[in-house]
Amino acid sequence: MDSNIEMRAQKCQKSLQKLKKHIEDSGGIEQFASVHDMIVDIIEALEDGKSIDELYALCDKLLDELNEYNDIDLAQHGRTIGSTVKKLKQKTDYQDFLQCLSQDQSSDDMAFWTRQSSSEDDSDFDVEAEWDKCCNIYVNGGDMDYALRFFTHLADNGINLACFYVAGIYKFGKNGTIDLQKAFQYFLKGAQDNDNLNGSSDCMFHLYWCYHNGEGVGKDEQKALYWLKKAADAEHGQAMNTLAYLYLYEDNQKANRAKGYDLSRRAYDKGVASAKLLTAYCYIFGFGVTANLQTAERLLIEARNEGVPDTKPYFDTIEKVRQELNNSSNSGRPSNSGQSSNSSQSGNSGDSSTGDSEKKGSNVTCGCIFWILLILGALYYFGALDFVTGLFEKSQEPMYVLAETMNLREEGNEQAERIGTAAYNTEVATYGEPGAWIKVKAGGKKGYMSAEGLVSKTEIDQLNSVWGDSEAREAVRELDYRHALIDFRQRVVEDENCKLYGADNNGGNIFKSTDRDLAGFAFIVDNKTTNERLAVIYIYDEEGNLLLENTDENVRQGQYIRALKRNKKGVYYLQYGSKSGKKAKQQNKQEVVNALGTEQNPQTTESQPAANEPTNDTPQQSTGFKLERVDGF
Repeated sequence: MDSNIEMRAQKCQKSLQKLKKHIEDSGGIEQFASVHDMIVDIIEALEDGKSIDELYALCDKLLDELNEYNDIDLAQHGRTIGSTVKKLKQKTDYQDFLQCLSQDQSSDDMAFWTRQSSSEDDSDFDVEAEWDKCCNIYVNGGDMDYALRFFTHLADNGINLACFYVAGIYKFGKNGTIDLQKAFQYFLKGAQDNDNLNGSSDCMFHLYWCYHNGEGVGKDEQKALYWLKKAADAEHGQAMNTLAYLYLYEDNQKANRAKGYDLSRRAYDKGVASAKLLTAYCYIFGFGVTANLQTAERLLIEARNEGVPDTKPYFDTIEKVRQELNNSSNSGRPSNSGQSSNSSQSGNSGDSSTGDSEKKGSNVTCGCIFWILLILGALYYFGALDFVTGLFEKSQEPMYVLAETMNLREEGNEQAERIGTAAYNTEVATYGEPGAWIKVKAGGKKGYMSAEGLVSKTEIDQLNSVWGDSEAREAVRELDYRHALIDFRQRVVEDENCKLYGADNNGGNIFKSTDRDLAGFAFIVDNKTTNERLAVIYIYDEEGNLLLENTDENVRQGQYIRALKRNKKGVYYLQYGSKSGKKAKQQNKQEVVNALGTEQNPQTTESQPAANEPTNDTPQQSTGFKLERVDGF
């Protein structure tokens, strides 16, 4: 054995022992979780025979992490470990180094420097890491049998999205055998509510295709449509697009065609680019919206620029409609010869007819005024007051939609018929005095919207300045929480460089507590320019108002919110976790899901878009749930 390797291993061993004692004396592993896990990563890399470059990268990461701690002993011992391991020159030195490293180590020392079992407050650590690992296997290949066992175990314990992965393995034969019957069974299991968790919208959408195509179950169009509507109600973009297609092309009812517009608009708001084809189709023919060829053309150009194929038939349709409109307009105009004849006759009549013409014009004007007043009076008498007053109604200051999708109702109550919708950030004209419901004009229609979902121009700009990425906006859809973010920008931090990032730290910058005794909303904002971080807590009071409770300026990089707590004195505080050094854990869950493949949307044929079954075997739904430890795996 090389004496240099032996000497370095002994040096590293002493630093590990000293660091272990320091961590135990200073609050335990939880206080230094990121450093502990990074050292474990290095040891595991040695055991697994990782490349020298991968090993050096882990050491560099440890050295960078130590700069975040104002702890001299921690930094000294940690740097000794990182720099000593970096002196290894080749993979063949790993085993000798590990052998020396383990000499004279107690079982307690060896157990300390291994991946720790989850404690009560860290119960999701191991399962989340394994989840990411198995997602990677599902996409890129590997031990698919292990992934199947893992996902099946979670699926059988009520994790709905795990059911999707189990079904996907069986449906697409990722484990070597296609089994459509088992795929259907797990799609069905995942589509249903389990332990107060909502069913997976991805499973619901695939159930539509199972029943529609007779895959693993007998064909049943009624059940197929049931699950498609369920998925669309759950805001699944592809499902909304497919249902819109059915309403627009296979249903002749006018009301359902109007629904088709609403669904296609919501689908492309959810990121389904091909839904713009259906929305453009609605604007061409006025299904559910006022016909507008310019808007249709704009949507088609956007779709084409985003790579959506087969836009040409729609552009051709617009040109045909324009030609028909032009032909219709030309056929209704008076000819030039007719105009000349009238002019000639008028000229030959002489000046004596001027006075008679003025008298006739005056009589006509008086007659028109009389009939207008008579009609308005009749409308008022017969109850059409809204129509009459609407002619003279002046709009107030415009307001902006706070919700992702806001309903426009015929009357000012929740039971009134929905006559339209407006998307987030849409400007709406307002009328009359504000109340619980506000009279507005949106999408060319007048109706009522809940005042809770409307804000001023200043407020919507403040909220938009908080979003650091699209994931933050997607994660915070509740109106109460969005009002809290506006309040934060107004009262806590006005600096627009301070933003909320939903993709960072596995989504852990945002925490929602629905516990009856601890109901509230907490979040961490980052200033990427100064690297400052701030945690903010809002708590519901007894009357249901969400109020600013506390802030914390001592949030380190890599920390995320694990829990909202309250001490015996009634003070609310946050319990933080740290990013694990394990490679799979480093990946953000949303990024993992996005990396599984691009969404396959219904495409168009030469004449119309086709509602194709997605060949994609990855979920649209994010892992938007907290994975808990499940015993027995």
